[in-house]
Amino acid sequence: MFLADLLSRTARYAEALAYAERVVRCDEQLYGQEHSETVYMKSVVANLRRRGVAG
Repeated sequence: MFLADLLSRTARYAEALAYAERVVRCDEQLYGQEHSETVYMKSVVANLRRRGVAG
């Protein structure tokens, strides 16, 4: 997650998105789809997707 955050801060949204999506897959396996951490990371992915399109 920290790498995705760093890449996002430097407007490297496509790279950040790839890492964040990996985190979502891991979180889903570890915690399940409805866990607060998984839900949060899904919102991060959605935000990165919006930024990537807008940026």
